[in-house]
Amino acid sequence: MRNRVLLVAALGLLWVGAISARLYELQVLRYEHYQTKARRQQQTVVELDPPRGTIYDARGRELAVSVEVESAWADPADLDDPAATARALAPVLGIDAGTLARRLARDGNFVWLARKLDPRVSQAIRRLSLRGIHFLPESKRCYPMGELAAQILGYVGTDNQGLAGLELLYD
Repeated sequence: MRNRVLLVAALGLLWVGAISARLYELQVLRYEHYQTKARRQQQTVVELDPPRGTIYDARGRELAVSVEVESAWADPADLDDPAATARALAPVLGIDAGTLARRLARDGNFVWLARKLDPRVSQAIRRLSLRGIHFLPESKRCYPMGELAAQILGYVGTDNQGLAGLELLYD
């Protein structure tokens, strides 16, 4: 009977020791790994502005319209090599590779690369098939009649907020 009690006690101690060793590994040795993993799982909120309404002249011609374009952003946590990604993107975006590499090397999960891209630039970035590079649809304000009534229409900023004229008045 005494041998059985010692055997059960020894197995119990081994079991507690194994659990303690595993907890030490997870909480102390692999702390940074799980901390990084937890940061990636946090929700990032990016507010997107809805498209602005069309402005017409008295004859029904469009003076100001919103068109859908794409903006490029990166998740630095998903990039394998920020410097190589920056070298690939720099000529397409017309940005200095060193500056872009510093932005991509930051901590966090969201970095704007370029806002409201021309469709050709957007397609050129897509063709690179870079890991960690993503796109968001945004609206861009266009004025089909050019400078006609520009002083009255006004203009909008990058965030689609009216800054002058009717654009500001009816923001």
